[in-house]
Amino acid sequence: MTNTNDFLPEGYTVPTTSQYMKFLEGVNTFRILDKAIIGMEFWKTKEDGKRVPIRRKMNEPILKSELEVDPKTGEPENAKHFWAMPVWNYKEKQIQILEITQKTLQRAITGYSDNPKWGNPTQYDITVTKKGTGKETEYLIDHDPKEPVDKDILKQYKEMNINLDALYKGENPFAEVDNFEKEIEKMEEKEAVEGEMPF
Repeated sequence: MTNTNDFLPEGYTVPTTSQYMKFLEGVNTFRILDKAIIGMEFWKTKEDGKRVPIRRKMNEPILKSELEVDPKTGEPENAKHFWAMPVWNYKEKQIQILEITQKTLQRAITGYSDNPKWGNPTQYDITVTKKGTGKETEYLIDHDPKEPVDKDILKQYKEMNINLDALYKGENPFAEVDNFEKEIEKMEEKEAVEGEMPF
């Protein structure tokens, strides 16, 4: 069936402004831009009822008393092993942080990395296809042949100065980027005001 509605371009999706990549239903293609940080992650409920992730380095202990009780099972929730890394999200056309806690994906990417024919996963695109929801969710992973990443993407990434280690402290890894953008906005506002001065 031919689509006769030309109101929006074919294949259009509403872009996100999130600084974090999430695996959406269907195909998710990305390029890892730098080495990952790794550790353990668990969730805490704040006074306002919001749940926030707490991340620890691999050698830092997590006390049993720190883990909240799962309301469904009545048992303490388990901490998960996580990877966090900067990626280029092809669908969103932006640099984001991707966190991977799925063991099947971690094992697959480790396998690619350990294979001399493929090596460092910053050298090729990776595609994760997500199917289903909840406990029925499945993740299929594949990779493309080696290909250099676009130089403009690398330049943009280097200029962003993302600090992944901030995740261990519960801080914003994009703080420098956000501060820089705010400074630019202030300068533009100042120039606009000065431009209106009658002298």
